[in-house]
Amino acid sequence: QHPVQTGPAGPDPAGHLGGAVRRSESGAGRMMRRYKTWLTAFLAAVLLLGMGTACGRRNSATLTVGVYSGSYWGTPTGDCYQILDETIAGFEVEHPGVNVEYVSGISTDAYSEWLAQQILKGTEPDVYFVFPENFNLLASSGALPALIIPPAHLTRNWMEETARFLRVEGREPRIHIIRGLTPYDLPEADVYIMHYLLLRGWKEVLPGLPVRCVIFDEVQELRHSGTEKYSAASLLSEHCDRVIGLSGTPIYNVGGEIWNVINILDFHFLGDWESFSREWCCGYGNAIVARPEVLGAYLRREGMMLRRTKQEVLRQLPPKRRLVQELDWNDRVY
Repeated sequence: QHPVQTGPAGPDPAGHLGGAVRRSESGAGRMMRRYKTWLTAFLAAVLLLGMGTACGRRNSATLTVGVYSGSYWGTPTGDCYQILDETIAGFEVEHPGVNVEYVSGISTDAYSEWLAQQILKGTEPDVYFVFPENFNLLASSGALPALIIPPAHLTRNWMEETARFLRVEGREPRIHIIRGLTPYDLPEADVYIMHYLLLRGWKEVLPGLPVRCVIFDEVQELRHSGTEKYSAASLLSEHCDRVIGLSGTPIYNVGGEIWNVINILDFHFLGDWESFSREWCCGYGNAIVARPEVLGAYLRREGMMLRRTKQEVLRQLPPKRRLVQELDWNDRVY
């Protein structure tokens, strides 16, 4: 049985005249065309925003885009790449000298995991998508309030850069710099900053501070245990959900210093001192790491250390050059 359709000439039991059917098909077609127009405009806007990032990060004007196959809502889409190709072609015509490349073939279910891996490797595309559930995860992760502990001379720099890059619910973060060795009632803030030299004065109250994340900048400051500074940092990290250490040189002297640093981030991740020295060093109780490259690989593989070279994060810089300056030498003076 066919539903009765009402067309211009009256009832049409077979639905062949198509008054309502044709209007329905026409509406669907218009909706699809509007969808494609909106999607094309959206992709063009995304590419335009990403172009500035790509040009700032690279010498060449190549913009990489990470896309996923299929639909986020799980509905079939047969021409998603066609729309993307057409948008890219039009974008490149309007912006000569800009080459757009996109990574494809990643399913919707695997996209978030793939993106996380790329970010960890430092090879993420210039433009990528973040699903709503990932936004909710980031918003509810509870990383704030945070306490940043840098060397004293970097306190102002951390304040300026935090205000520049961090946004909390669309607004600038509330930042408070902790001053003095005498503890006092802290105002409400999203980020607190305290340099290493103040840790000993705040040692007793640090575990009770309203912070959930602590970031130790230049964490090699904690390479020696047995100090008031180290003891205060250990108490603080024990009461925080997230502990992060930043450093380009996590040790200064012997490799065994890394044991003290890692203990702040994750207590006894490398075991106690006796087991660490027996497993990794040149002898029981020795502080010289026998095979530092193996220890470094182990820390990276276990997710305890994330290493970035200048070539990976500052690709816009030219290669290092060595300039030799010759000076006159006087044997009778020197």
